Amino acid sequence: MIRFDGKKVWLATEDYPPRIGGLSRWAENASITLSGLGADVTVLARKADPAAYGSLKFSVVGVTGHNFPKYRRFHFARAGKKLADSAGLPDRIVASTWFVAEGFKGKFFNCPLTVAVHGLEVFRPLGRMTRNRLIRTLTSADRIVSASSFTSARLREMIPEVEPVSGINGVDLDLFSPEGEQHARDFPIQLISVGRLVERKGFDKVIELVHAAREAELETGIWIVGEGPLKDELKERAEDLGVSELVIFLGNRGNDDLAVLYRSADLFVSPCQSDMKSGDVEGFGLTFAEAAACGTPAAALAEGGVTDAVEDGVSGILTGREEFVGRTVELLRNREWIERLGVQARQRAERILDIRIVTGKLFPEEML
Repeated sequence: MIRFDGKKVWLATEDYPPRIGGLSRWAENASITLSGLGADVTVLARKADPAAYGSLKFSVVGVTGHNFPKYRRFHFARAGKKLADSAGLPDRIVASTWFVAEGFKGKFFNCPLTVAVHGLEVFRPLGRMTRNRLIRTLTSADRIVSASSFTSARLREMIPEVEPVSGINGVDLDLFSPEGEQHARDFPIQLISVGRLVERKGFDKVIELVHAAREAELETGIWIVGEGPLKDELKERAEDLGVSELVIFLGNRGNDDLAVLYRSADLFVSPCQSDMKSGDVEGFGLTFAEAAACGTPAAALAEGGVTDAVEDGVSGILTGREEFVGRTVELLRNREWIERLGVQARQRAERILDIRIVTGKLFPEEML
C-alpha cells in the first residue's frame, strides 16, 4: 500500500463539511485518506470552522473574504501566504478545482500543484476571459487529475497539450461494505436513490419507476436520501401517481448511515442526466461507487461520467432515458440477476475504487 509518511500536503477546496455536495465529500475523503496514509495534511477551506474539527488528525484553516466567487483566487492566495509564513510551503498543493488552484499559481507558491477537475467546471459555457484563465491555470500545474475518462476527453479537447489522469473518486471499502449493520426494509423489493434533489439528478424518473413497478405487481418502494429545492414537487408527483406511501424521503445522512442504507437495499437507482449544450453534466457520481462497494448494483443512464462509475452488465445496467423505467422494471423481476450484479459490483470496487489507491493518482509516481 502506498504511503505518504513525512510528506506535507495542503488540500485547498471551496466546499468542505459541514457543507454538503459531491465536491465537499470528495475533499473530505481525500484529506482523511491522505492523513491516514501518513501525510501531514492541512485543509484550506471556505467558511470552515477550525473549532469544529478538533477530532481530526489534521488541521482545517478557514478561508474567508467578501464576494467569494469573484475574488476567491485572492482569498486562497492570501490564506496560503499566511500559512506559508508560519509553517513553510508544502511538498504539494492539491486544489479541488481550477478556481481554487488559480490562487496558487503565482511565483510565491514555488511548489508542485495538482488540480482536480470534476466535470461541471469545464463543461459549462465559459466566457473568453474565464476560459483563458482556466487554460493558464491548468497549464501551470504539473499534474491534472479528472473524475472520469469523459471529463479527461473534454480537457484534451480544450487544451490539447495536457494529459490528465482519470479516476479520482474512490471509497473507503471498510466503511462501504456488504458486511455490517442492516436497516429494516420497508418493502420486499427495496430501492435507494441518493443525491441533491435537483432536476439533473432525475428523481422524477425514480418516482415513475416506482409507479411502473407497482403497475407490474412488483412489491417495490424506495428510500430517497438527500435534500434540495425539488423536494415538495417530488412529493406532489408521488401523490399524483398514487405512490406516496412507497416513496420515503430520509433527508441528508452521514456516511455511516449511508453505508447501512446502501447495503440494505436491492438496487441503487439514479438516472442522472447530462446536458452537453448547457454543460450541466454528471462528471462521475460518487454515490454509484459507494453503492457498488456495499454490494448494491445500480440502474443509471449511459450519460456523462456515469459510464465510468457503472460498468454495464457488470456492476449494474446503463440505459437510454426513454428505456430507463422499462429496463429497470425488467431487472427488478429477476432477483438472481440483481444478486449477481451486486457481487460483481463489490468485486469491481475492490479492483478500481479503493480510495487508498485512487488517492495516489493525485501525485506523480516519484512521490509515492
